Amino acid sequence: MSEISLSIITINLNNRIGLENTIKSVVNQKYRDFEFIVIDGSSNDGSVEVIKEYSHRINYWVSEPDTGLYNAMNKGVLKSSGEYLYFLNSGDSFFNEDALLSLFNYKPQIDIAICDILYKYNNKAISYPGEQKHNLLSLYNGFIHHQASIVRRECFIKFGMFDERFKIKGDYELYFRFVVKNNCSYKYFPVPLAYFDAYGISSNQSNNELNMKEIRMAHENNLPIYVVNYLDSQSKLLKPEYYFLIRILDRNRMVRVVLRAFFNTIMLIYKKLVK
Repeated sequence: MSEISLSIITINLNNRIGLENTIKSVVNQKYRDFEFIVIDGSSNDGSVEVIKEYSHRINYWVSEPDTGLYNAMNKGVLKSSGEYLYFLNSGDSFFNEDALLSLFNYKPQIDIAICDILYKYNNKAISYPGEQKHNLLSLYNGFIHHQASIVRRECFIKFGMFDERFKIKGDYELYFRFVVKNNCSYKYFPVPLAYFDAYGISSNQSNNELNMKEIRMAHENNLPIYVVNYLDSQSKLLKPEYYFLIRILDRNRMVRVVLRAFFNTIMLIYKKLVK
């Protein structure tokens, strides 16, 4: 098999237990053609001791203050050398020890390889399958999770890194910029790649308003405003009062299809009534 060089980047702040689980899932991968980078935000909960314990399996690590989530992720990008980058933050873990091997058996030659992930919540794992086909509206509503995708480092070099003005939706903005604005190629591969931690900051229900604000900001950064306004009119899911539906859509593809068909029908009826 022709292996493809990969940089795995893990960021952490005071999540010692989650960090150790993440590190173990990385070092146990059967696929070995990768470097492992850990960026810690000057934790004081014993995380640094965990990093030191596994330092012989980590290619680069640092523990120092940062200005936020995406500043830490950008630090990892700057230290990386792999053809592809993969972000697996503390608390997240690979699906199993064959996860990377299963993906690279496909020999992906694409800017962004999208896989399946599982959503951990209340000791349950909810499958979140990747999408195989997309239109502008589905891209607009978001479809890529960083735990479910590997991205060519060249995309970061050409089109920029994470926008550090964002607090919780910088990854959404990055993928939207790469795919919609700059036409980076992507392809779905039917591989369960990772479990992601449902207790992360962007998954916290108290951040719903900030989620919606930053999604809108991501759109305005990368599309003409008249396109943003039009797509908003077609996508009721972007409004905060419909945010709970986004969580349902995240978990079940069939529900996603049914609800989109429902809203499309409502829009058709509305257009006929206003004529």
